[in-house]
Amino acid sequence: MSGAPEEFSPGAVSKLENHVIVLGYKLLGIYLVEKLKEMGLPYVVVVRDESLLPGLHKSHVPALGSPIAKSFETLKAAGAARATAIIATFDDDGDNLLAILNAKKINPGLRAITVINDRDMAEAATSSGADIVIAPYELVGQLLALSTVSKGISAIFVKGNFKSRHISHFVLDGAGKASYGELNRVAPIVMVSRAGKTIMNPDAGFGLERGDVIYAVTDSDSLVALEKELLARRMVSSSDDDGPHPGGRRLARSGARESLSTRLNDLGDLVLYGPLSILRHIWVQILLLVFMFGFGTAVFSHYQHLDLLTAFVGAVSTITTIGIYTPNIVGMAPAEQVMLAATFIVSVGLAASVVQGILSSVTSRESLRERSVTRKIGHVRGHVIVAGFKYLGQYAVESLDEMKVGHVIITVDPEEAHSLQMSGELAIHASAGRPFQALREAGVHRASTLVCALDDDGDNLLVAMSARKQNSGVRILTVVTDRDLAESAKASSDIDVVFPIFDIVASILAFSTIAPEVVGMFIAPPMSPDLGRASRYIAEFIVGEIGSAMSTFKALNEVAPVLLVMREGKIIPNPDDEFVIQNGDSLLVMTPSRDSIEKFRAALAALRTA
Repeated sequence: MSGAPEEFSPGAVSKLENHVIVLGYKLLGIYLVEKLKEMGLPYVVVVRDESLLPGLHKSHVPALGSPIAKSFETLKAAGAARATAIIATFDDDGDNLLAILNAKKINPGLRAITVINDRDMAEAATSSGADIVIAPYELVGQLLALSTVSKGISAIFVKGNFKSRHISHFVLDGAGKASYGELNRVAPIVMVSRAGKTIMNPDAGFGLERGDVIYAVTDSDSLVALEKELLARRMVSSSDDDGPHPGGRRLARSGARESLSTRLNDLGDLVLYGPLSILRHIWVQILLLVFMFGFGTAVFSHYQHLDLLTAFVGAVSTITTIGIYTPNIVGMAPAEQVMLAATFIVSVGLAASVVQGILSSVTSRESLRERSVTRKIGHVRGHVIVAGFKYLGQYAVESLDEMKVGHVIITVDPEEAHSLQMSGELAIHASAGRPFQALREAGVHRASTLVCALDDDGDNLLVAMSARKQNSGVRILTVVTDRDLAESAKASSDIDVVFPIFDIVASILAFSTIAPEVVGMFIAPPMSPDLGRASRYIAEFIVGEIGSAMSTFKALNEVAPVLLVMREGKIIPNPDDEFVIQNGDSLLVMTPSRDSIEKFRAALAALRTA
């Protein structure tokens, strides 16, 4: 007999206890199963497509099939009554909510975690019984937008009191100086890395030196404010990777005061560009009409013996039927009669064509609007180009709007481009297979950053390479769903930042099955060898009834590094050792493992029983 494990049998599920049920086995589900394996947690996978089952069983993946109509029965077969958690990762939000609802009917104590594509479904997911709701596209869309103004995004939060914030890091490479307390007034600084060592919560007078790396909890506003403060104090260089203008190029601000030249350009578009666009459609007819006026002038000048000006007035009067000049047609030479008749017929036809062209241009504004958008794109500098406008692109654009960062959208859907233009967005339509011209129209040679947010990894890489050919200095951010492609993208000189979207989300989902306190993670490990890669998860603990014994900050900080305390909505980033923890405080804790979370949880429980 060989030592290979036996092929999975569906009957083996009945033996599982305290396991995790994973709904869906596409990219996110695959990453999630890998994380659960790494953590040594038992699991079973439920797939919609039952044709996948033989291959999964042969690969020793415990899996069951579940058409939507049999969701309840399949969850029972998957051991929902004995499971500790369920994670729904189906593509359809409705399927996920139905599965959570059925799972909670079977086991009300089951920890239910679901992902949603549409943020508006979050409330419905909670009503269905979900304990943890994560919107991965919103999360990564915000991350992409924030990364357009800074490379220093270190950690993200997916839920809890810090969901709208993140941890940013800044490498102090400038000659300027400041104390910890001075910068702390701009944004809460939770730790400092110096010479490979981590300094947690230094006192207010702690002097920051060149080479230090500071970590601050920021939202979009405080991120920009802190970067401006560091630049003003010359603590970072303007061309530094961690500066607010990546690549040394200033970002376009959509909400900033417009320059005089920009206002004049906009006025020119309003006054001149509309009429010129209409003229572009009828210039041939007008040119022929002018020729007919000239021809009529020549006829009257020759046959009626009029001077040129009088002959021209007569031609205009006759052709337009005003009637100021009415020659005696009875006494006209036959040749003159024939030429005038031909002139009248052609001129009337041309005039009708001109009127039709004007009406067509006025009533159908699509062409005019597209040209107006093209003109406006030609005026912007230092903008962000967002390629793709499904969930990920939409959330990225929404965050850019909040930060007032100027942007141009490239979408593969012509109707979507039309709708965006109608709403005032600078948007263009282009095929994903022909990105070079689209990027050129979007002003990539003047842009500061390109965000690749298309559905297909290959399309994103193609867009990135096309952009790099046209602008060697543009900063390129892309999402990648396939792990192998992610490694290739990271090794590519064409791409600056790669976000393995499902790898990040799967890590948080897997850890949340055993530690509901986990609210975020470091997407880039802290730059301190003493912390190591293991300290990548961040947990939030809400202090309950403490009892008679009041704990100091030092006592809890010795169990696990406490990054900060939130009390009544106010962040306290550097409490001293004698700071007293109170009921209702929210503690943000850096944790490397399940054991550290359990120890911290036990320490808080001891306070309640003391």
